[in-house]
Amino acid sequence: MEVVGQGFALPIEDTQTIKDCNTLYQAWLVDVIPRPVAIRELRGTEVEQQFVQTIFKHFSMLFKHRQAASYVHSSANYVRERSTIIGSPTEEPQDLIAVHVSLCDQVLRIMTAATRKLGYEFTEATWIVLLKVLIGIAECILSVPCAPSSRGIQHRQEGALEDPFSIIFECL
Repeated sequence: MEVVGQGFALPIEDTQTIKDCNTLYQAWLVDVIPRPVAIRELRGTEVEQQFVQTIFKHFSMLFKHRQAASYVHSSANYVRERSTIIGSPTEEPQDLIAVHVSLCDQVLRIMTAATRKLGYEFTEATWIVLLKVLIGIAECILSVPCAPSSRGIQHRQEGALEDPFSIIFECL
């Protein structure tokens, strides 16, 4: 499970791997049947609650600001350069931002679905973990630099999550 969770910390260029991690965690979180047998057998126990809490914590790693990895051909070897997606230019920053936003939106929707379906089973500790994760997600979303407009008004960059807070509050 820890290995799958680390998939959410991969560079955005590894989109397919991140999507696969999303799909697996969605199946484990929302649909009880595909869960590992050890967790299914312990349904309703503290072990199941720890399982759900761990998934929520792993999901939060996706919302961290990312680095774009671009590969530059240098003679016979390749050199990996790092540059920030948000705030500094890269070759295709809008595409990477759009992919990142899409993945984050998908995770928020999975968390909403899980809360609707399983929220009544959550212990107080699981609700506290969920709330902390959602606050962390909100902080990550709000810490994205705003771009000034022609009138001097600050606004979120295009491609930002359309209404992340409605999804976050819906979980609660």
